[in-house]
Amino acid sequence: MNESAPLVSIVIPLYNAEHYIEETLLSIVNQTYSNYEVIVVDNASTDSSLDIVNKIAEKLNNITVISCSSNSGGPAKPRNLGIEAANGKYVAFLDSDDVWYPDKLEKQVDIMNKSTCDFVGSRMTAVDDAGNVITSKLSILNALFGAKVKCCTLSNLMIRNNVITSSVLVRKSAIKQVRFNEADVFKCVEDYLFWLEVLSNNTGVYFVFPEALVKYRMATASLSNKDGKLKLLAKSIQVNYFAYISFNAPYKILSATLFNLLRIVRVSVLK
Repeated sequence: MNESAPLVSIVIPLYNAEHYIEETLLSIVNQTYSNYEVIVVDNASTDSSLDIVNKIAEKLNNITVISCSSNSGGPAKPRNLGIEAANGKYVAFLDSDDVWYPDKLEKQVDIMNKSTCDFVGSRMTAVDDAGNVITSKLSILNALFGAKVKCCTLSNLMIRNNVITSSVLVRKSAIKQVRFNEADVFKCVEDYLFWLEVLSNNTGVYFVFPEALVKYRMATASLSNKDGKLKLLAKSIQVNYFAYISFNAPYKILSATLFNLLRIVRVSVLK
């Protein structure tokens, strides 16, 4: 194995993404880092998504397509199947409607090779259904004084989820015993629980790139749906407290409560 350019396994859960999957796959083709394998796990799509995958496949270095016999209702099971099929030293997740910037893998592999952190993520550029930029998550301080990679810990993640799964590159060894929770009760926040468990089982340290390395697609309907945002926030907060109890960190509850109250107020005043 090439230690300076180890194999990266890219796991893509696919379901009815015919309008986006071509752009998603081409963002892999255009990566400046080329030692990768692509694992597409189709969750019983009923549109032309698989036909598009097969069309683009010849442009990819190494691609495997796994088909589920029935739809599981979310990305957890497809991601788990992808993890089990992964051969790389590192694993990257990419949702079928998101897009990577060309240097995403190259920058993150470099960081992982030089550190012992469990995984590295990044900020994101939010785009709508048509690919129009909604907002780019880059703070004013970073813009003025220069951006640096941020070192975070399990404690940071227990207070606030700043991990975007499509931005993550993780060590395969760190997720050997960890899987996304497939229970319906954790739908929409199964990724948050996953990263909490990864950190609790390993070094407990992860890095976040200050610049956006992924375009994260947000459905137009969800952008203006206050009730939907509040429901998702409530579920996220429930997971917070589940984490505090599970990981024996009751001292985090007060600080997290104050932080989450501010989050609720912020969402509630949105028009």
